[in-house]
Amino acid sequence: MYLKNHFNPWQCLQTLLEMILVNTNERISFYTQCQRQAARVLFILLLLVSVVSEDVLAAPQRNIKEGLDDARSSVDPCREEQGKRYLIERFQSMNRPVSNDEMNALLTAVGRIPQNLELAASYLQVNTEVTIQQYIGFLNLQPNRHSPIGPALALNLGNLSAAGQHLMQYIAYLDAYIPCSLVNDLPLPLIDKQLAKLMRELADRSLVQLVEEEAATESQVRALQVAPEVQAACRDYQSQQADAKGNKEAILSVLAEVLATKMPWVGATPDQSWQEARSIAPHVVKVVEALKDSEVLPPTLATLLATLLERMGQYNNEVMNNPSQAGKYYNDVLKIYQENNLPINNLRIKEADMLNNLGVLSLNERKSNEALSYLNNALEKCCQDPTATQDGLVIAANILNSLGVTYLQLYNPTQASYYLSYALETYLRIYENLFEPAISTTLVNLGNAWRAHGNARKAVSYYERALAIFEQVYQEMPNHPDIASTLNNLGNAWLALGEARQAVSFYQRALAIYEQVYRATPSHPSIASTLNNLGLTCGALGEARQAVSFYQRALAIYEQVYRA
Repeated sequence: MYLKNHFNPWQCLQTLLEMILVNTNERISFYTQCQRQAARVLFILLLLVSVVSEDVLAAPQRNIKEGLDDARSSVDPCREEQGKRYLIERFQSMNRPVSNDEMNALLTAVGRIPQNLELAASYLQVNTEVTIQQYIGFLNLQPNRHSPIGPALALNLGNLSAAGQHLMQYIAYLDAYIPCSLVNDLPLPLIDKQLAKLMRELADRSLVQLVEEEAATESQVRALQVAPEVQAACRDYQSQQADAKGNKEAILSVLAEVLATKMPWVGATPDQSWQEARSIAPHVVKVVEALKDSEVLPPTLATLLATLLERMGQYNNEVMNNPSQAGKYYNDVLKIYQENNLPINNLRIKEADMLNNLGVLSLNERKSNEALSYLNNALEKCCQDPTATQDGLVIAANILNSLGVTYLQLYNPTQASYYLSYALETYLRIYENLFEPAISTTLVNLGNAWRAHGNARKAVSYYERALAIFEQVYQEMPNHPDIASTLNNLGNAWLALGEARQAVSFYQRALAIYEQVYRATPSHPSIASTLNNLGLTCGALGEARQAVSFYQRALAIYEQVYRA
C-alpha cells in the first residue's frame, strides 16, 4: 500500500529512460554496470506499480474507451468515472440523451464491468425503442445472475436472429480467434449466404470483434475474435435451456464433423498443410476437451473424437515437435477404441496403427524396449484381424518396418534385417507402382542394417535404390527431407568405406536441402547432425580448421534445440 501511495510510475519511467540511455553522436550506449542494475530495479518497480496503482489507469493521453477496450477480456470492475465517461461517449455517438440518474442506475445494474458496459450500450444502440429503465427491468428478469456478464449477455443473445444464435452456440465451444474459413463451413440457417451481415450483427451487439484486413478497395473480415468470458457465459446460457444436454451434444457433433474435414493430415515436410493445421488445431483442442468431459458418447461421436485425437497426435509430433503430447493423444485414441463399441469394421487394425504410432514415438526417444513392447502388441493385433484388407496389410508392413528399426537401435542387425526384409516384401506385394515412399524408406533401413553388419558396400546399393525412388516420387519437390536423409546415409556409408571426399559431397548436398526445407526454423537437429557429419569428415581429411567451423555451427544449433 505504501508503494501504491508514494510511488509515481511516470516519474519512474522518465528516470529509467535517463539512466538506461544516453544520446552521443546519435548512437545509443549503456551506462555503467551499477546504473544498469539500478535501472533494472526501477523497471521491476514500474511493473509492480502498473498492476496496483490506479494512477496508471488514469495515465495522461489515455482515454476511457481505450481503457475499456484493454479490459475487454476481464470481468474486473472499472472505476465509476471511467464507466460513466464510456457510457457518455457511447450515448453521444447514438445521439441519445441520458440523465445522470439513468447513468447511475445503469452502472449499478451492470456492475461497472467493462464487458457488460459494452453489451448494455450495444443493446440500447440496436434497440432504440428500449429505454434504460426498461433495459434494467429486462436485465433483472434474466437467469445466470451468478455470472458476471450472464444477464447482459443473455439479453443480447435473445435479441439475435436464428442464424446469429446458431453461430454463437458454435462459437461458445471454439477457440477465441475464429478464421472466416472455419465460420464459412459451419451449417447456419442463412439465406443467400449472408454471412458478412450475420457477423456484423454479432459485432454490433458486442458479442464478437471483427478482425479485418484492408484490401485494395474495401475492408474484408478475416476472422472473429471473442472474449473468453463471453464464450463461458454463452455455455452457461445454453445450459439453462430446455434439453441442454442434447443441444450440447448436437453442437459438439457438428463441430467435430466440420473440424475432422478441416484439420489436415500433416507430414514431416513443412508445407501448406502445416499452416492450415496451425489455424485449426486450437479449435480442435477446445472441442476435444468438451467431448472428453461427456460421460457417455454415442458411437458416431466417439469415432469422430478418435479421428480428431489422432490428427492432433500427428500435428504435435510433426509440426509442434512435441512427442510427449502426441503420445497422450495417441493413448486417448487407443482408449476410445478399446472401451467403446465403435461401428468400425477393422477395429483391431486401428488399434494396431495407434500402437505402432506409440512405438515409433518411443523409438525416437531411444526407449527401445518400450517401443518393442508397443510394436509386438501391434503385430499381435494385426494377426487378430480376419479381413486382411490392403489398409491392414500396409499397417502390418509399417509395424514390421518399425520393428526392424527398433532391433537396429538394440544393436541386433540380424533380427533387424529379418523384419525389414519381411516389410519390403509386403510393400512390394501391395504396391504395383514401385515408386512409393514406404518402399524407399524400407530400403534405407535395410541399408542401415547392412552398414551395422559391417557391409558398407551393400548398404550403398540399398541407399542408391532408395534415392532413385525418392527423387522420382518428389521430382516436383526436390528439396525434401527424405532425399536429404538418404544423402546423409550415403555419406555415412562412403565414409565407412574410407572415401571421405565422396562422403563430403553427399553431406553438402544433404545440408543444402535441409537448409531449404527448414529455412523458417534454421535451428533444426537435422541441420546440426549434417554439420556434425561434415566436421567429422573434414577432420578425417586433415582439414581441422574447417572441421572446427562445422562443429561450432552444429553446437550452436543443438544448444538452441535443447535449451529447455
